[in-house]
Amino acid sequence: MELVDYLYGSALYDEDEKKYKQYGLYEPITNSFVITHSKLHYITYLQHLFSSRFSLVVIDITTSINFDEKLIDNTCLDNWMLKKTDVRTLNPGQMGWTQVINATQLHKKIDKVDNSLLKDTLPYIIYALKIIHAFDDAISLMFGKHSGNINMFPDYRLYDYNFFDIYVKQPFDYSSYSQQTLEGLTYSRKEIFNIIYTEFNYEVAKEKMKPYLNEMVTELM
Repeated sequence: MELVDYLYGSALYDEDEKKYKQYGLYEPITNSFVITHSKLHYITYLQHLFSSRFSLVVIDITTSINFDEKLIDNTCLDNWMLKKTDVRTLNPGQMGWTQVINATQLHKKIDKVDNSLLKDTLPYIIYALKIIHAFDDAISLMFGKHSGNINMFPDYRLYDYNFFDIYVKQPFDYSSYSQQTLEGLTYSRKEIFNIIYTEFNYEVAKEKMKPYLNEMVTELM
């Protein structure tokens, strides 16, 4: 898989907190890391967007006793696993919030399970990550705001509402907004996330997303 810059998901040193940060999405049934990233909020969004396919948990990789900033990234995910005792799955009724599990130790994977569904979905997950980054960058460039100041799910705080309710039950008409406004971008992003959550076919989803991707977002992907 050919990756560039942030898509490697390598550990990055946080100068403010004086420590490395790296998080992973983990599929506990087949003991497989799905993707890694240095920013927790990106991993959190991916966890919720793809919760309609997999039961995914968020892992803090840096707590592992054998952590090294070069130990794991998105080019070698399949080489590592956690022990079953390290992973606790969430109650399905609690999908509106995220629990971060501290890794005890990363273990070399010996017997690899062929998870064709996960492999087929990986390009979709990478594409979703590109979209999240692109919208963040577009908002920052156009309005001087950063992702930490903008709720990825407009009008609702992610941790206070059930994820299904956010996408399916809450009507709000943003259609009058231009894609060059902050409201327009957040509307487009909400519609794209709705597509990712509900459309399992990657190629079909990409076609459905096109009307919501303006020129700047597309160039930043």
